[in-house]
Amino acid sequence: RQMLTLALLPSANDFAASFAALTIGDDAAYSAAVAEWAGRHGLESLSLTEPTGMDEANMATAADVVRIGRLALAHPTIAEFTRTASAELPWGIGTVENTNPLLTQLPGVVGLKTGRSSSAGFNLAVAQEADASGRPVVKITAVLGRSSGAERARDSSALLTAMNGAAHPLQL
Repeated sequence: RQMLTLALLPSANDFAASFAALTIGDDAAYSAAVAEWAGRHGLESLSLTEPTGMDEANMATAADVVRIGRLALAHPTIAEFTRTASAELPWGIGTVENTNPLLTQLPGVVGLKTGRSSSAGFNLAVAQEADASGRPVVKITAVLGRSSGAERARDSSALLTAMNGAAHPLQL
């Protein structure tokens, strides 16, 4: 649980690698496990060669990132991590902060995940609880390849706002 906290809140890639090594094995076993999981969930673009997210061969489309976000929110433990703004950890680490800036800036945001690499740029998958024509919904966006953290936050916020008027009731 503490390793997942480090991997998911401040995006500690070394802890993601350690967790994968302890639970799955080497990179080849990890890649095979991801391919099997992706196949079960219809994630055709997802390809991960290692668990840190830093290898340029790791990839997924924005559509599959949204699908992964939906799966993450359906898992109670993962959903709990994604909405946690900060956590206190042992080992002299102290307080770690969630790197999702929208978590505390927009009402109803329930998290998901930030990412960044030199080849992929700044990325953000974010979910927000909202109301659509009187019904509760969860809006999920994926913004990929931005040039800065501020740009990914701005574009994600704009997408969430644009979704507010997207739902329309239809007479059947």
